[in-house]
Amino acid sequence: MKTYSFLAVLALVLGLFSVSLAQDQTKVFKFKARTWDGSASSTESLNGEYEVAVSGENCEVAQASDGNKYLIVGNASAELCRMVGVDPDQRRYTTPPPEVGALGVGKKWRQSYNYSTPGGKRTFSKTVDYVIVSAEKNSDGSVKLFNLEGDAQITDRELKTHTQKWVYSYDPTIGIVGEFFYDSSVKGKGAKIKIDLVK
Repeated sequence: MKTYSFLAVLALVLGLFSVSLAQDQTKVFKFKARTWDGSASSTESLNGEYEVAVSGENCEVAQASDGNKYLIVGNASAELCRMVGVDPDQRRYTTPPPEVGALGVGKKWRQSYNYSTPGGKRTFSKTVDYVIVSAEKNSDGSVKLFNLEGDAQITDRELKTHTQKWVYSYDPTIGIVGEFFYDSSVKGKGAKIKIDLVK
């Protein structure tokens, strides 16, 4: 009986240690975001300040309001999680395919992914061409920021081609997209999203 009690206590202690370790490994970042010129509902749009907690491949987004914290889900949450390297639908903003090699100015890659319209009513496929256009360096010569752009060619019902645009910066040291702008508009209609790292 004593042996079983000892093993039970040991298992409990190890379990608590594992939980504590997992909590210690969680990093929390604060972002400020704004969405405009779009038709998405308030639950799909990003507006205000958000806390993004990341541990491995787990990402949780919350927003404070009226003294309470509310979890954010759906497309809005996914976009903020991509800023910290959790990429649920493999858009590869900062992680090119292995054949591209290490990040560097001039590196290019193409990525296709599926996405849903607000409310999940329709699903489409999109292909984006990414390029690292420049780099900002620290005094020791190491890379402080990579500046990237992405372009997607969209064809409308009249078979006219339009370009959707991404412009963002990536800090390779901490693995964070610190400044992000996305223009999804086609024929003057569509949301624009701006996200900035606060801390």
